[in-house]
Amino acid sequence: MIPGAAAVGVGGSACAEGSSPRTLVFTTLYPNPVQPRLGIFVRNRVVAVAERCPTQVVAPVLSRLPGRRFEHGFVRAIPLREEPDGLPVHHPRFTTLAGLGRCADGALLFGQTVAYVARLREDFPFDLIDAHYAFPDGAAAVRLGRRFKVPVCVTVRGGDLDLLTRFRFRRDAIRRTLQQADRVFAVSSHLAERAVHFGADPARVSVVENGVEPRTFVFTDQTQAREELGLSLDGPMLLCVANLIPEKGQHVLLEALTKLDGRASRPPNLVFIGGNPQSRQGYCERLIRRAAELKISDRVHFLGSKPQRELRPWYGAADLLVLPTFREGCPNVVREALACGTPVVASRVGGVPELVTGPELGMLVEAGDPGRLAEALQAALGRRWDRRAIAASGGGRSWQDVACVIHGEFVRVVGAGARAA
Repeated sequence: MIPGAAAVGVGGSACAEGSSPRTLVFTTLYPNPVQPRLGIFVRNRVVAVAERCPTQVVAPVLSRLPGRRFEHGFVRAIPLREEPDGLPVHHPRFTTLAGLGRCADGALLFGQTVAYVARLREDFPFDLIDAHYAFPDGAAAVRLGRRFKVPVCVTVRGGDLDLLTRFRFRRDAIRRTLQQADRVFAVSSHLAERAVHFGADPARVSVVENGVEPRTFVFTDQTQAREELGLSLDGPMLLCVANLIPEKGQHVLLEALTKLDGRASRPPNLVFIGGNPQSRQGYCERLIRRAAELKISDRVHFLGSKPQRELRPWYGAADLLVLPTFREGCPNVVREALACGTPVVASRVGGVPELVTGPELGMLVEAGDPGRLAEALQAALGRRWDRRAIAASGGGRSWQDVACVIHGEFVRVVGAGARAA
C-alpha cells in the first residue's frame, strides 16, 4: 500500500447517508448498440451507483480519424441518446488528430463536448463528474469540472497509466489530470502506486476494486457445466477470456501448449473467448495460422466474444483459466473465474497478484515465457483443486458493494467542495 493512500473496501466504508450528488459520468469507454461489450466493467459500476445517485452518462463517440474511414454505418448506427438500463446515455461525436496530435485528445474532447454538456446541464444540474480512464477522458473531464465549477473524480483502469504514459506528451497530460482531479480511484494497489508516481496526491487516491455480478458468477459444477454447453471434449480444457490483441499474450499460450504436449498425459483443448478490436483485426488470423503451423488446430477453438451472462458455464467447464497477458490493471475475468470456482494460471503483472493471492487459487508466472507457462500449466493440471473453496474466496465482492463505497466517496467529495466554497 502506498503511504497516505486510502484502501477503501467493503468492510471499511458504509453507504453514506444524506443527499446523493447528481452525477455526470464522462467516458469514451461505455457500451453502445454497435459495441455492446465496450467498457462493460465501467457500465456495471455506473449502473450500480446510479441506484444511489441521480446519474446521466456522456459517452462521446470517435466519429473519424484523419486519413481513415470507419466501417460503413459504424458511427451512424449509434444514437445520439439512448436509455439502456433505464439510464440516460448521450453519445456526442468527436474527432481527433493523427500521430503526435493524439497528445491533444484531452483538449479536443473537451472542446467538442463542452457545448453539449452545457445544454445537458440546463436540465440536469450535476454536482460531480465521474470520469473513467485518465486520458483523454479524465483530461477532458477536469477541464469540464473547472468550466462548470464541480469536483471531478477520475478512475484509472490500467492502460492509461501502464501504456499511455510511455508517450511523453500524453504522460504530461496524465500528470496534470491526476494532480487536478479531486479524487482518483484505482482498481488495484498497483495502479494506485502508479497514480502517485505520476503526480496524484496520495491523500486523494483510493483503491476501489471492481466487483462481479453474484447472480451470474457463482460456483459451477464442472460436469454439469460441460453438459450444459454440450461439450464432449476428450481431456482437460484450458480457457482464455480476453480481447484478441498481442498485449494479452494468446500467442505465448499457443507456444506453451505445444511444450505441454510432451508432458501432459492427455493433450488439453484450448478455448479462446474474445473479440478483435477493429485496429487489431490481423492478430486473430495470426493466431489461427500459428495454431496450424504447430499442428494443434484441432484442439484450439476460437469462439469470439460472448455476453457476460454466457460466460459462467465456460468458466465452470474449464480446468483452468489462463491469462498470459503482458499488462493488466485488475482483470475482471480472473475475479469472475475465481467466483465460479475455476483456478487461474496468469502472468504476474499489474493487479493480477492482488487477485490470485495464494497457491490455493492458482499460479503466477513471468509474462512472455512459454516454457515457464507450460511448466505452470502442467503443475496446475496435475493438482486437485478445491473449487468450492476457490468460489467462496473469489466471489465475495459484488458491484453493489463497490457502488456503496463509490457513493460514499462521492458524498464526501461534494461535501468537501461545498465546505470549501
